[in-house]
Amino acid sequence: TTRAADISEQVAEGRILDQLIATSELLYPAVMVESEFLDGMRNLSQELESRGRSYEEYLLAMNVTEAQFEAQSRAEAEMRVKGFLVLSELARKYEMQATRDEMAEEFARQAMANKWSEADSTKYVRDRNMQSQVANAVIRRKLRAKLLEVVNLTTAAESID
Repeated sequence: TTRAADISEQVAEGRILDQLIATSELLYPAVMVESEFLDGMRNLSQELESRGRSYEEYLLAMNVTEAQFEAQSRAEAEMRVKGFLVLSELARKYEMQATRDEMAEEFARQAMANKWSEADSTKYVRDRNMQSQVANAVIRRKLRAKLLEVVNLTTAAESID
C-alpha cells in the first residue's frame, strides 16, 4: 500500500475505534491509565533529551501550562488504554494471531524502515518485548482490515436499503 492509503486507513480505523469506544462499557483499573501516562512522559523526556531541549521549553513551544499538558496527556493515555482494550477484545473475538511468516515479514519491514544493522536485527528478533510489539503490529493490521471490511459491508448493505 502507498503511504497515503496507509494514512487513510489509519484515520478510518481511528474513527471506527472512537465509535466502538463510545458505545462500549469498558472497565479498567486506574493504574492502567497511570502506567500509560508515565510511559508517555518517559518517552517524551527521552525524546526531549535527545534533542537537547528541556520540558519547560517544550511547554512554551506548545503554548500550554504544565497542568494543561498533564491533563491532556492523561486523557490521551486513557483513550489509548480504551483503544487497547477494544482491540484486544476484537482480536479475541475474531481469533486473530500473528503467524511465524507474518512476524518474519513484519520484522523485515521494520528492519528496512529503521535501517537496522544485521546485529540489531538479530538482537531485536530474539527480544521478547520486540516480539510482542511486532505481533501486536501484525494483529492490529489484521484488525484494521477486518474493521474496514465490516464497515464497508455495513455501508453497502445500508445503501441497498
